[in-house]
Amino acid sequence: KRIVVLKRLFGKFIIMINPELVSSYLPFLSIERCFSLPSFIKIKIRKFFVKVKYINLNGQVKNLLLFGPTAFTMQQEIDHLNGKLIID
Repeated sequence: KRIVVLKRLFGKFIIMINPELVSSYLPFLSIERCFSLPSFIKIKIRKFFVKVKYINLNGQVKNLLLFGPTAFTMQQEIDHLNGKLIID
């Protein structure tokens, strides 16, 4: 299984099993850091809006629209699941 735990506002967590980017739009420059390589900073083009499809802990298929820094983080986490780091 591929799992991402995303922290939302007010400390709420969303657990996503097998998340997939369904759609994304509006290219935007993102200044990124990664806990795997804390001293490395990279500017990447990410999408400002992303729609993610995933399975929750109850086995239900869910869709979630994310934007801004949360969307950038989600794209980076899916990159990690696909074996890509910020340096790739």
